[in-house]
Amino acid sequence: MEQPAQLAPRQHNRSRAVIALIAVTVALVLLILNWLYGELRWEQPGLDLLTLAVTFLLPLACLLILAACPPGRWRPFAAVLYVLAAGVGLLLLAGLCLVPLVWKVETLQTVPVGSSQIRIYRTNGGATTSFGIIVQQERSLLLGLKRVKELHSVSPAGMVNIKVVDSRHVRLSYPPYGDRRPNPVNVVVELREW
Repeated sequence: MEQPAQLAPRQHNRSRAVIALIAVTVALVLLILNWLYGELRWEQPGLDLLTLAVTFLLPLACLLILAACPPGRWRPFAAVLYVLAAGVGLLLLAGLCLVPLVWKVETLQTVPVGSSQIRIYRTNGGATTSFGIIVQQERSLLLGLKRVKELHSVSPAGMVNIKVVDSRHVRLSYPPYGDRRPNPVNVVVELREW
């Protein structure tokens, strides 16, 4: 009778490992879809940073699940998942070096266009760089989550004038920026259909 009691904890550990494996798989698939088909962001910048931290912890979670996985059919799946999660984590780390960080961005203007809105952000790279402008199209989804598409960016720039041409296009006019960019920049960008 003691044998069934010993098997029960082992079965419980196996089911916990499988549930954790499924949860990490779902998180990894969502991250890959986000990377391929558009950017999802939170309304609150702090939640974006928390999501980024969780993403960087995914390889560690996969490694712990791999160690807890009993030998058998789930272990190769956990090993492949670990390699994928580590790859996504490295891609995000490389991308983090190329994009402005959340706390160095200031919202200048919001213009509603159809079911979305155009937001203009000014980036501040610190004392050694000039200001820049990022223009994004954003649409609220649910629970504070929004879909984001970067429409245009210019650096150096301190401001931009925006004019809605029609429901599918906006005109962006960047005035000159001192000696660093003496000529104005005018561009018409196409909006995404949601």
